[in-house]
Amino acid sequence: MAEHPGLYGSPSRPYSMRASLIIPDDASDDLDPSTVRSDVFSAAWHTVQKQWRHHRHSILVGVILVVCFALVMCFFTTQGAVVAQSRAPQKTWRTISHLMIVNTTEFQAFVGPLAEMTMNAQTWPRAQPIAGWQLAGDPLGFVGSVKGGMHALTYVDVDFNNTRQVVIAFRGVNPADTLDGLADRCADFLLWYGGYENAKSSDFIDFAFECQEKFNYRTLGYYSQAIDHTRSVLAAYPGASILLTGHGMGAGLALLVSASNLSPETGPMPVIAFSAPSVGHALQARNLKMWKAESSLAYIIGDRWDREMSMTDDVMKGHVCAYETPRPDSCATCQAQQAAAAEHRHRRLLEHSKGIVTEPSVSPECKECSERTHDLSHVIALLTTQQRPYCT
Repeated sequence: MAEHPGLYGSPSRPYSMRASLIIPDDASDDLDPSTVRSDVFSAAWHTVQKQWRHHRHSILVGVILVVCFALVMCFFTTQGAVVAQSRAPQKTWRTISHLMIVNTTEFQAFVGPLAEMTMNAQTWPRAQPIAGWQLAGDPLGFVGSVKGGMHALTYVDVDFNNTRQVVIAFRGVNPADTLDGLADRCADFLLWYGGYENAKSSDFIDFAFECQEKFNYRTLGYYSQAIDHTRSVLAAYPGASILLTGHGMGAGLALLVSASNLSPETGPMPVIAFSAPSVGHALQARNLKMWKAESSLAYIIGDRWDREMSMTDDVMKGHVCAYETPRPDSCATCQAQQAAAAEHRHRRLLEHSKGIVTEPSVSPECKECSERTHDLSHVIALLTTQQRPYCT
């Protein structure tokens, strides 16, 4: 057999292939194991260098692609967490569907603070503290003017960083004989009765003239003011979960704002409304609709004998939760007066022009019925009883 020079100057000896490396046949007898390991590592390193020289461009491209993929995954994971965090609170308020089945204690615990916020909006600045809630900072905490205009309070959860919950409470009609109260009554007429033009065929002619003389449409544009205020709250608290509430006219405003869907990415805002009026005409006049999915986020709570509550069937606007109470005699009389008035409207208009008829809607019986069934203090008293309303 031909002899070859030894590896690294070692004596010449025959060679054979072992484990794909050139190792002497008698290496197991006289070769230092450390030398074998060194030869193996050296051969492997040379192989790596050779592969690197031939494929370094492909390897670099692969590494770059892996890094880019990792960065993209990190970005979308982070964005997903942010989106989930911003949307999660909205699901908190959207769980109001549970009000259909909860017991009396749970119903009171959920609705009670909202009724207190609504009462504070009605009695401002004589407001009572509400556990777990605080007024938003100026200028959003309180909105309103003694010269007339929409009034509202905005509350923020004291644990806002975790819950992201906000409540806007719209005030109802101020019953006081003040300029502010008159503006509320005029705006209430415009919102639900279709405007001054309809006064020509009703018993509100003199009242409509008084409204026109003392206020402009900007002052009485309560719906526009409610929309502007809600948008300001959305801008001040991005990603917040907003619930709307109110009593009477304020409840109607809450329903209109919800139907306006100011936050398309999260959908209509949930509503807890107390003694809400009929909003059918107001929705149609503004080309608004409350579809089934949207109306399921609205609850109207009140006395079953409340005349305003009895007008809720004209349009699907949410769940109606009515307390079963004995019908006051004044409400029975008022209802009979209204039925008679509807049958003799033309005659009543002629008599009204001569000043010899009392408008049934403001008769003593109807006033007493409203005080006993529609007043917010009455609804709050019902909330403290050991019964819960029947919701449909």
